Amino acid sequence: MAIPYRRFKLVNGVGEEFKLTEPNYKVFGDNPQGLGYSKTMQTLRLGNDNIVPYQIFNLDQIQFDILFYDTSLSDKYQKYNDFVSFLSYKPLYLHYQKPNSFAWYRRRVETLSLNKTQVEYETSCLKCAFTLLPLSFWEDDISNVIETGNQIESGKVYPIIYPITYGNTGLSNIPVTSNGMLDAPIELTINGAVTNPQWILYDENDTVYGRGKLIGTFDRVYINSDEADEQMVLERGGLILDNPMSFQDLTVGSPNQIYITFMKLHTGKSKLRFIVDGGFSGTVKIEWRNRYVTV
Repeated sequence: MAIPYRRFKLVNGVGEEFKLTEPNYKVFGDNPQGLGYSKTMQTLRLGNDNIVPYQIFNLDQIQFDILFYDTSLSDKYQKYNDFVSFLSYKPLYLHYQKPNSFAWYRRRVETLSLNKTQVEYETSCLKCAFTLLPLSFWEDDISNVIETGNQIESGKVYPIIYPITYGNTGLSNIPVTSNGMLDAPIELTINGAVTNPQWILYDENDTVYGRGKLIGTFDRVYINSDEADEQMVLERGGLILDNPMSFQDLTVGSPNQIYITFMKLHTGKSKLRFIVDGGFSGTVKIEWRNRYVTV
């Protein structure tokens, strides 16, 4: 629902929500700070000019004044205790919705400090300075998902069995677009018996910037490229294989430092190519969240 003011909420590791801008919730996140961005960069002086050989966006602290304004004094302190308990369940995400927008954004955070004070006489609020340390940049609250199924036999691509997002899309040329400001890690799921699967990311100029390949036959492949949740799961015959990293074919890399196995979508339009040895009649799913420095 689009609201004419911005909204914040926290969601903890058990799915509970703590709303910071809802009038009926008796809690308000006032005076938010740290929603923009900053950079750390190195400069090199060449004659009368500077060049920037290195720069990186910072994960700056986010601050609120949390106002507990329940009716009675005991209710205010009880709400504070509920908040402290809520924060103990990890991981913790801060969610944000811009005014008059339907879209929500989120970022993974950790509590850095919560300063408990006295109830203010002027406002009758229990005011607590609250500081969050971001562990990630902003990303879409809802994932983008492309799932498609084909039948591949001896290198030939046959018509799609059932497209879910894109119609008339072959596994040799799946369009994927990241509309964020930063590269977006992907989750790749292959369901169905597959031998030596290989997936390649390339841009509109057909320049390869990501490539992965596994050696072996598997019933299911799952790869999560997010640094915080990086994971590879390989299944065969109903069993999860030990040491899945050992099945990577690292020889597919190249000197230009493309992503290998664990890959991120570049900003803009990309395409994904999926190759197998022998036949394949399963499905391939690609999932990602657009990422932003600031929203």
